Amino acid sequence: MTFQLPNITKSYHIKSQNGRNIFKLYTGNNEKIIFREPLDEGRIAGSDCRCPTITDSIYTPMRRTYLSSLISLFVATLLFSNTETIFAQDSLQTEKQAQNNFSFSVNPYLWAVSLSGSTALPTGIQFKPQTPTVKVNLKFSDAIKNLKMAAMLAGRFRYKNLSFIYDIDYVKLGYNRVPSGRLGDYLSADLIAKTFNGDFDIGYKLPEENHKLMLEAYVGTRITSLNNTLTFHGPFDSLRSWGGTKTWVDPIIGIDANYDFSKKWFTYFKADLGGFGIASDFTWLLMGVGGYRFSKHWNSTLGFKWLRVNYDKNLFLWDASQYGFLLSVGYRLN
Repeated sequence: MTFQLPNITKSYHIKSQNGRNIFKLYTGNNEKIIFREPLDEGRIAGSDCRCPTITDSIYTPMRRTYLSSLISLFVATLLFSNTETIFAQDSLQTEKQAQNNFSFSVNPYLWAVSLSGSTALPTGIQFKPQTPTVKVNLKFSDAIKNLKMAAMLAGRFRYKNLSFIYDIDYVKLGYNRVPSGRLGDYLSADLIAKTFNGDFDIGYKLPEENHKLMLEAYVGTRITSLNNTLTFHGPFDSLRSWGGTKTWVDPIIGIDANYDFSKKWFTYFKADLGGFGIASDFTWLLMGVGGYRFSKHWNSTLGFKWLRVNYDKNLFLWDASQYGFLLSVGYRLN
């Protein structure tokens, strides 16, 4: 026997107790009926009807409610996971764009410096205020033999189209008995030249349709600091020595270019001009290298660098070219 409750509008499964399911039903008149299933011959609260079992007509609304809840939970989970994925993708894209906007490189290098030019120093003597001018013009092999110490470092920091470019070198050269002809009362001279050159520039990347080519114009300063000692040899091995230091700052303007032949091979060129009589009469630099990338971050270059400076003020003369081959190992992060 099955008892059908009339006009059931809502059904709720409240709890399970001792293997018996407890239900709460509402009829069309909003009457609440509480019963337990399975039921032996029992009384439904609020009714004199006796009901041995409960049919599926009672379970159907509850099953639909349960299924609807599962579907809603599944849809909400999908929406949440999709939103999480979108946010993660946006975060990765933002991080990647920030990485592409910023890069830096550092290139320690060896520069086999040769020296060619003229130098003279103030003596502090009233009737002979300046030493004789010593002319230096040594071959590459002599430069290597006379190189006492060298340290070089170059690189850049880039953000979008702007760059901070630096190139620093310190060289100590010692030349003995410079064959420069007769020097007044002296026969020859020894030169110890300690030179520091520091270029610090701000560059701007120029628009270029060729993605393999990068052109950049820059302006900046070249700091030159010298600590020179001249020792003159006279007749009968007589000696006379003078030393002098000088530091000055020249404005410079220039351009550099990088061209990628392939993913591995590239070339780099740099040229600038400065001084303009503000400190030195003039200064210029030429540099060209060819390079090979071992990996995404590491590379090596081989090239040539030529630095020219003409400074002649307050009896301190430095009209010289420093030039030679260079070899570098570089690290780049972008």
